[in-house]
Amino acid sequence: MDEISSIPRHNIPASSLSDDFYAAAFRRIVKNMVALTVVLAVAGSLKFGARVGIGFVIGCAIAMANFYGIRRVVTIFAGRVLQQETTKPKGMTFRFLLRYVLVGLILYVIFKSSLASFNALLAGLFLPVPAILLESGYELVVLSRR
Repeated sequence: MDEISSIPRHNIPASSLSDDFYAAAFRRIVKNMVALTVVLAVAGSLKFGARVGIGFVIGCAIAMANFYGIRRVVTIFAGRVLQQETTKPKGMTFRFLLRYVLVGLILYVIFKSSLASFNALLAGLFLPVPAILLESGYELVVLSRR
């Protein structure tokens, strides 16, 4: 018998199980992003130089901030849908737009300066993709063992 079916469901609401699952998946994705940032930034710095490492870390930082921001927006929207709220949280649209304006400014400064590699920064922006793929692989392995 697997772990999930052995839990007495009458005591635990189904939403609690799914909330725990998604919270654990989110934590693993964040850990994957941090580990990938460290490993790939060091490897890029050693192979291509410090500019590449710096650009990659900046891109990863932007990607992580965007990942958290998107999670927050999705959580707010899901809460509004589930609770049938009609009020809009104050400043949500402004924060949403400000995030993209700041990303654009950072990209412009990096593009115009020689502080960091622009190509490495763009590569860092894709950080959530391999982190989510690693999480998918982890979940497939766990599922296949049950």
